[in-house]
Amino acid sequence: MAKNKCLITTTLLGALGIVAAVNLYFAASYNLTYLKLHRAQPMFQLVGNTRNQMNALLQLLGSDLLEYSKKNPTIDPLLMTYGFKQAPTNATPARATKP
Repeated sequence: MAKNKCLITTTLLGALGIVAAVNLYFAASYNLTYLKLHRAQPMFQLVGNTRNQMNALLQLLGSDLLEYSKKNPTIDPLLMTYGFKQAPTNATPARATKP
């Protein structure tokens, strides 16, 4: 009976050691990933700021091009291609007929 208790205790301690080692591995992996992400945060902010500046620049360019198209309508097909201006609708409203 004493050997049986010793075997169970040894098995349980071995399982506890394995679980502790796996837990330690996952904790270290998590911490390393967190540090990499934390170090990359300024780069993500820079990319976001650059994207916002580019969007603002494109909006400004688009508004300038729309203003220019009022003086020179030959640029309209280009503006329609890139979505700065909508194509004119040639649909005529239907007439109401009298009964």
